Amino acid sequence: MKTAATTALGYSCALAASLLCGAERASAQQIPSPDGTIWACINLDPDDSTARLARLVAVTEPCHPGESRVHWNVTGPQGPAGPQGATGATGATGPQGPAGPAGPQGATGPQGATGATGAAGAQGAAGSQGPAGSQGEVGATGPQGAQGPEGPQGPQGPAGSGGGGDAQFVVYPMMGPGMPPPDPGMPPAQPFATIDPVAGVQLGEINLVPGNYILFAKLMVSADVISFSGQSSYQCQLYSPQFGVIDDTFAVATVADIRIPMSLSAPVSVTEPTAVRLICGANNSVPGTAMYWKFYALQVNNLSITVGVAGPPNYN
Repeated sequence: MKTAATTALGYSCALAASLLCGAERASAQQIPSPDGTIWACINLDPDDSTARLARLVAVTEPCHPGESRVHWNVTGPQGPAGPQGATGATGATGPQGPAGPAGPQGATGPQGATGATGAAGAQGAAGSQGPAGSQGEVGATGPQGAQGPEGPQGPQGPAGSGGGGDAQFVVYPMMGPGMPPPDPGMPPAQPFATIDPVAGVQLGEINLVPGNYILFAKLMVSADVISFSGQSSYQCQLYSPQFGVIDDTFAVATVADIRIPMSLSAPVSVTEPTAVRLICGANNSVPGTAMYWKFYALQVNNLSITVGVAGPPNYN
């Protein structure tokens, strides 16, 4: 867990802004790119080796200093076809068709010339043979024999190599009542939950099968009361029993009932079925309220993370 609340709050606001303004940016930049690739900028945290999605960007749009560029495809290429299965056995031979009718008799050839009278001449040459009669019509085709049994199926061809990122959305909505989702395929935003100052609160759980995912969560928190220190602090985490804390962020309230947006995101590669939970707790022993949270996972073929080089702050 982090203690720099203001730094985490900056991450949260940047991520929330990128998600809320996605529709406006899509009108100016094409996302995904024409070749089906989705580009994004993420913030890498060297303290806990996690990454946070800052925003989706166009293929030509640069990331800010300190951000890293990632990309994935909407659909990976199709794998090669498997080998052809063995040929099925030959079917039984159909019965013999009836014989066609005999052709007409050929015309008789002309008779040879008569030899001169006198001594008997040599035998005249035989006349040429008459032309052959025309071919008789082909008899009707016999009925087709029964089809032979189907040959065994060939082995499965190897899977095609995946693209650099997203192959499909796999959305795991949470159980319980909620408002209708604003977009198709997105889980509904849940209404309200109390952040207990001792036990905290679990807002949702996603059961993941083996694969690569990018996790997203967004919510708002507010302080029910302000502690004696003058501020109330709340922390939310993406947590898994297999990985521990995957990502976390803080919100600090100095005025009660002010809604503070929070966002979390992280890539994760799952090798066995596991659960990922969205949980929140209070750091000042004062209760708070979590509201309008969304928690979902984006399944991708392959995760490709490009580590950027941190530079001086750019305030332009």
